[in-house]
Amino acid sequence: MYQNEDWNGSLHPHVTYQHLSAVVLPTLPKQRHWFMEDREGEHYGVTQQFQQALNRAFQQVEEQNLIHNGSFANELTDWTVTGDAQLTIFDEDPVLELAHWDASVSQTIEIIDFEEETEYKLRVRGKGKGTVTVQHGEEELETMTFNTTSFTTQEQTFYFEGDTVDIHVQSENNTFLVDSVELIEVVEEE
Repeated sequence: MYQNEDWNGSLHPHVTYQHLSAVVLPTLPKQRHWFMEDREGEHYGVTQQFQQALNRAFQQVEEQNLIHNGSFANELTDWTVTGDAQLTIFDEDPVLELAHWDASVSQTIEIIDFEEETEYKLRVRGKGKGTVTVQHGEEELETMTFNTTSFTTQEQTFYFEGDTVDIHVQSENNTFLVDSVELIEVVEEE
């Protein structure tokens, strides 16, 4: 997960929300002292280090994602909602549910310190039938199409023409579930 196995360092660029959600911290015994229950036990510090490393990893994934609330952890905050868009819980994580063809969410992002030669990656994890559209520049339109019965992750890379990017997620007649939407600057691994 972390580059050079340094828990205080940077994540590998391929780490996603799903990787972090799949982490199960070990349940260690002796979290509390055996007879002084108000005192920490011998494994308490290790458990806290694991949790802090995981929290830092979530924070780094959030910071590298140019889309605000791309994991829907804060419900539909930062998204413009049209039609019947709602959140549901799937495998203990919030998931966007678009149930009809007229259901969609969108977000406009302004890229700070934009440079045309910078490559960006759109990564979406979804299930069902729907589209994710990226509009940039005057007429540039990129589309990612889903038609799956299980959650799959799709990725596309782009070079944008301008610093403003519109992301539009829409159902295509049937239910479309979206676990996460990420737009990240592509960086080489160290």
